[in-house]
Amino acid sequence: MWRTPGDRAGRSRQPWLSTYTRAVPPEGIDADRPTGRSLPLPPLALRERVGATTSASAVAERQLRRAPWWAADPAEAWLRQGEFLVGTMREQLPPDVSLDGARVLDFGCGAGRVLRHLVDVVGEDGDLHGVDIDGPSIDWLQANGEPWIHARQCQESPGLPYPDGHFDLVYALSVFTHIVDHWAGWLLELRRVLAPGGILLTTVIGPQTAAELRLPHPDDPGMYGRVLGNDWDHGGPVTTHDAGWVAERWGRALEIVSHTPRITGQPWPHDIVVSRARPEAVDEDDLLTTGADGVAEGRAQAAQLRLLREDALVRRAVLDLRAAEAVGAVDQGRAEVAARAPGRLAELTQRYAELDAERTAGPGAPA
Repeated sequence: MWRTPGDRAGRSRQPWLSTYTRAVPPEGIDADRPTGRSLPLPPLALRERVGATTSASAVAERQLRRAPWWAADPAEAWLRQGEFLVGTMREQLPPDVSLDGARVLDFGCGAGRVLRHLVDVVGEDGDLHGVDIDGPSIDWLQANGEPWIHARQCQESPGLPYPDGHFDLVYALSVFTHIVDHWAGWLLELRRVLAPGGILLTTVIGPQTAAELRLPHPDDPGMYGRVLGNDWDHGGPVTTHDAGWVAERWGRALEIVSHTPRITGQPWPHDIVVSRARPEAVDEDDLLTTGADGVAEGRAQAAQLRLLREDALVRRAVLDLRAAEAVGAVDQGRAEVAARAPGRLAELTQRYAELDAERTAGPGAPA
């Protein structure tokens, strides 16, 4: 059963869900409630940390201009991006789900890019919460989002400060695309805080998008991590997911309602996975256990080891190239990189060098 605070208080309500154009508050909502556009705007550095809208890289800037939410003004682009994501999420929810009066958790909320646009959607009986690993983003949201949005900082390891069965909707946009070590623990933690019948909505990067980002996804079904030399301030590692692997592994803990490929659009098309909790007791070992096709699992593990080795070799090549550029020995540095990283590794080295340049040039790394 879909629960809302209004239901718990014994108040009747009419379901409200429509194809999204722009957030419009339901009838009866206090006109003085803020909207996503009337709440304070975070500083540029916090906005760009989750959801890039600008870049000093010409290549990345061209990619951004392909986005359906793009605008020349970075602040307007950021607001449009949040509105677009809210609309996309709502279109993917089952038709019997209403967000009016819902308890909602944004896992990986940043400075409220998406949450701010849900204030007038959930209405006066709704309850919005966000968690993120980034302290400055949470500090800003606590200072500027209350009482409409409640924010808490989380850690890299699983654990949330909420009781069991608390939220009607939990969503994680471009979060499991960066989790390598604790994916099973976090998936179970989000499952734990879901109310009976509640929805978990997550995004993942599929093989086609991985190929477009020049981060090839091996042919064997699996989840593959690329380290890219990134710390968490630059997005952390990047993971890609095969739909069959998600159905098999995540499906041990969750009923997969739908898996829609590349629905978030350019410049970084993500799949959206909508699920509900299964009633069976499941632990991390259950999710990490090898599947029925042990041969395919073995090939996938071997492929992941190759990717990690490539990451290490390529990162070393990029560092050597940067060192050569620093002393003006660019040609020599390129020759050394070509010798160390021939063929496909040379192509990956070029990609990593571009990512490294984007990080050092300014905002704009995809998140």
